[in-house]
Amino acid sequence: MKNVVLLVILLLLTTRFLQAQFKAPEWSQDLSIYEVNIRQYTPEGTFEAFRQHLPRLQEMGVGILWLMPINPIGELNRKGSLGSYYASKDYHEVNPEYGDKEDFTRLVDEIHARGMYIIIDWVANHTGWDNVWTIDHPEYYKKNSFGDFYPPVKDWNDVIWLDYGNQGLRKAMTEAMEYWVKDFDIDGFRCDVAEMVPLNFWIYARKQIEQTKPVFMLAECENPVYHQAFDMTYAWSAYGLYKDISAGYKSVIELDAYRMREMRRFDKENLRMLFLANHDENSWSGTMLKHFPQSYKAMTVLTYALPGMPLTYSGQEALNDRQLAFFDKDQIDWKTTEMDELYKQLNELKRENPAMYNGIYGGTFSKVPNSKPYQIYSVSREKEQNKVIFIINLTGEPAEFKLSGIDGEYQNYLSGDKITLSRETILSLESWDYLILKR
Repeated sequence: MKNVVLLVILLLLTTRFLQAQFKAPEWSQDLSIYEVNIRQYTPEGTFEAFRQHLPRLQEMGVGILWLMPINPIGELNRKGSLGSYYASKDYHEVNPEYGDKEDFTRLVDEIHARGMYIIIDWVANHTGWDNVWTIDHPEYYKKNSFGDFYPPVKDWNDVIWLDYGNQGLRKAMTEAMEYWVKDFDIDGFRCDVAEMVPLNFWIYARKQIEQTKPVFMLAECENPVYHQAFDMTYAWSAYGLYKDISAGYKSVIELDAYRMREMRRFDKENLRMLFLANHDENSWSGTMLKHFPQSYKAMTVLTYALPGMPLTYSGQEALNDRQLAFFDKDQIDWKTTEMDELYKQLNELKRENPAMYNGIYGGTFSKVPNSKPYQIYSVSREKEQNKVIFIINLTGEPAEFKLSGIDGEYQNYLSGDKITLSRETILSLESWDYLILKR
């Protein structure tokens, strides 16, 4: 029995050591992330046309720009007229529909000149059927009993599965990732279906890449062990809960259980990406306005209130109300800038207030008791002399309530007004309304 206990302790310590071997770049401590769909962003759908939006995004306070895959798209067995971004034809080239490598270099340079960072989407699990490796290195792929390439998932019939049992593939894939860091100075990767690729590959690849520069790594998965190689994972569990609360299926109180699960499963340095939309959810599940028709502002504030890094998807700030086609041209309608100011204020708060920093750089997170716990979600973020209180009505009904344990003078961050709080102070919020107070 003693040996079993010692083994368990050793495994836990080993896991903790592995999780700590990489550290998110310090520049990521106070940033949010923005996903860029180059194809649908502008009528031209090019790097150069998107570059014209950088001043607006800088003004909005965007910190990290995540570009969906920039590689050429396979033509064999492609879906739709333009194919899937995630069916790469060549890991060392750019999609000619977006421009050329000189255009991409200009984009990266201007992003950096404006104080922002860029990561690119990396699809390491599969390629298009006509990827250059199918001719040069067919041994890099899994084969069925007939010796043929095949998809990793039946419905993904426009791509074929790579074989990480092949050491040549591991080396070639790592070198391809290094190429974009060394030659174009990108700042990291968002890794598609990361959990379908062996974890030991990601650890190896990151060690090699970081010999060039520290990078930021985002994994499309929610498995805590992948933080051994990655800085941030998807908080799908939070997204599902947001939708249920917005629809009235679950109450605000469920957020407490969510936080407890997060604290059990993830260390503080494990960043979690919080979102109301992304390219998959938009195209296959529905827009932000579909899932959060009345609550989208309150839920946006919630993604900044909870520990993690908030994501904005292309067109979200314009209240895009259309599911963008995944395999064809379907330009975003930039019909409004209604949300730009709210995003600007929230991003400024994250940058200027150390209590709001990400992961180990940020402050403590705690609940603030209130008299309407099934309507009002009230929490604080605190570090040293900095304190931010989020008070959000997460229901469709107005509420009057009191806070407990909060006294003193605060500033309404969004309006600039002063407010004095005590246990006798009665606050009121309309449906899906919110307050952000700072001290």
